[in-house]
Amino acid sequence: ERHIRTKLKELMMSVDLDEVTSKYIRTRLEEILDMDLKEYKSFIDQEMLTILGQMDAPTEIFKYLYL
Repeated sequence: ERHIRTKLKELMMSVDLDEVTSKYIRTRLEEILDMDLKEYKSFIDQEMLTILGQMDAPTEIFKYLYL
């Protein structure tokens, strides 16, 4: 799972996320890793959301608090 997470993050950093689908990302990840990732589908979906959230810049809520 750590290797999948690393490659997924690299892939997501290299594509235009406004133009690709989660299916495209999963398919491309299978090609990169040269393995069937069907059993990891929910894990990959969750990691995509986590990575996407980490890529967003923080928003200032108060002078001392960012979200």
